[in-house]
Amino acid sequence: MITREFHIDGNPFDIQVDHSQDDTVRFRVNGNDPETATVVRIDDHTLAIDHGGRLHTVHLAENDTHIFVHVAGRIHPIEKEREGDGRGGSGESGGSDQISAPMPGRILQMFVGEGEAVEKGQRLFIVEAMKMENEVRAPRAGAVQAVNFGEGDLVAVGQPVVELAPDTGGDDGDGK
Repeated sequence: MITREFHIDGNPFDIQVDHSQDDTVRFRVNGNDPETATVVRIDDHTLAIDHGGRLHTVHLAENDTHIFVHVAGRIHPIEKEREGDGRGGSGESGGSDQISAPMPGRILQMFVGEGEAVEKGQRLFIVEAMKMENEVRAPRAGAVQAVNFGEGDLVAVGQPVVELAPDTGGDDGDGK
């Protein structure tokens, strides 16, 4: 059995998972009673899950810090483990952040350009996937180093759409 702590939508969950020989998975969330689901991998980014007689199609995407789980019309960001602290993220500091689309789709709207300063949580772009609009926000304050796609462009999972300049950890001193 694998036991992991995940942060989903900012909330901590302790999840225990036991895979069997077939497609059946037994799991326990936050110490609750064990449950069973059937999980079938459709492709590298899509799962079909039968849980309690309800069929769910789950789409997965990821970037350096999160796994994005798209199910039932909602996207749930799950922080990746960061080396040394058991929390999400890459564990690196001072590197540039590459912000990817959470799903493959078309860039519907771009809100930033190269050289612009952004605040943590500021809208960067909207990607349209499966007739749903997914708004992507800045994970931290910083300067936009690169914009790799424009409105109307198709983007695949893992392709960096916006890159933030490396975090220097300090003020640039210009007072603005």
